[in-house]
Amino acid sequence: MVEPRQGEAPLFVNASAQGSYDPDGSISVVRWDFGDGHTDEGLSVVHRYDEEGTFLITAEVVDDRGLSAKVQIPVEVGISYPLDVLEWDVKEYYAGTRVWGRVKNIGDRRINLGRVAVRFYDEDWNFVEERSKILGDLYPGAEQIFEITSALKPVSPG
Repeated sequence: MVEPRQGEAPLFVNASAQGSYDPDGSISVVRWDFGDGHTDEGLSVVHRYDEEGTFLITAEVVDDRGLSAKVQIPVEVGISYPLDVLEWDVKEYYAGTRVWGRVKNIGDRRINLGRVAVRFYDEDWNFVEERSKILGDLYPGAEQIFEITSALKPVSPG
């Protein structure tokens, strides 16, 4: 079982082989391949997808005699709403970093609630945090301004 099977990045997926059994022995190991270069072992595991895309999770159940069976489950990681970032700017301010921008609904339906997310990384490009802003009432073609702040100070290019 894999839940959820779709959602916005970062997406935490719970994967479980709890219902698996071996009628003539016992299960030795469950191996997971998340389709994004990461693997894990265990009856139940949690995996975080940080990138958008379609991933194929492979669960391999191995019994005490070395026999195995595999199951594959697709997971969709992406953005729920068709918002296009028209412009953006990053500035340092007294309390950290301010990201200002303008988005446009490029879809053909009204967006009641949408989310703009900004990811912050350290000087080595390691993910540090994500901050977001909820926007609402965007009709097709409508634009809206957003501002997102973080206590993190900008990294100077070096």
